[in-house]
Amino acid sequence: ASGYVALGAASLAALGAPQLGLVAALLLDLGSYQAIAASRAPAIPPATPRAIFEATPLAYQPVRRDRPHPEASGAAAERTRAAAAFVDALPAASSRYWITHQFTGQDPCWTPYYADMWMDRVYGLLSLEKRRSIDVSEPIGCGVPKLRVVTGAAIALDHKEAREALVAALTAPVPGAVRDVVLIPRGTPQPAVEPPNGAAGTAEVVRFTPNEIELRVRVDAPGGAWLLYADAIGRGWRAELDGRRTQMVLANLAFKGLRVPSGSHTVRFAYRHPAAHVAGRVLAAFGVFYGAGLVALVALAGARAPRSPTRR
Repeated sequence: ASGYVALGAASLAALGAPQLGLVAALLLDLGSYQAIAASRAPAIPPATPRAIFEATPLAYQPVRRDRPHPEASGAAAERTRAAAAFVDALPAASSRYWITHQFTGQDPCWTPYYADMWMDRVYGLLSLEKRRSIDVSEPIGCGVPKLRVVTGAAIALDHKEAREALVAALTAPVPGAVRDVVLIPRGTPQPAVEPPNGAAGTAEVVRFTPNEIELRVRVDAPGGAWLLYADAIGRGWRAELDGRRTQMVLANLAFKGLRVPSGSHTVRFAYRHPAAHVAGRVLAAFGVFYGAGLVALVALAGARAPRSPTRR
């Protein structure tokens, strides 16, 4: 609002009467839109804690849940419960955007919010449930730790093979059967045959941001194990093992996977798409300088223009 007031004042000082109609039309357009949006938006109940709307750092959540854990306590848990209650009370026709989970402080499994931003591979995994009626909650991480160190994962060499292997794994009635599938490039040395998934080690989060996660991983299996992270894989994601770039594999059709040798290691997944990184900064710089130059040119033209009643 302050920015619009400042620009409006500068326009009034620099422009003549013919341009004032454009300024008035702009203000009318902005004001009418805000008035309509405010009249249609659901009112916030007076008892709603204001803290649920405060921006807070996005914290790592080890397990995806549709609701806060009943045993969770503390200020963060209470804020999450209050935010979830507020979202649930919204009218069904209101906009429940996918980003709302950042206000509720949870990483949901199945969400009532818009899912327009699903990654392609995640959508492909979820299509197994829609088209084949297969329960995919285990690889998705609903109630299952998002970070797991396992042995015995099935190995596939192409997407079709990985898809069929995962379908077979999720529909196998045998208790303790292999439930995970990793896709590795052809020609990559395959690990020796391992027993089914067991307690192969642990993974502890050391640092977390939306674009990076650093882990302390301990592998107990002598021949190494698979580190599976139920987080969408995509271009720009890179993996490091003990500070060195290493190959990341596709796990369970949609997520990140990494082969980790026996012992204690530091693993880091980080996102930085080179092209998008450069393009974003170029566009930002262009917008800043273009906007500043446009304002300067308008002000300069207004200052130099003759003040005449007949000027058009």
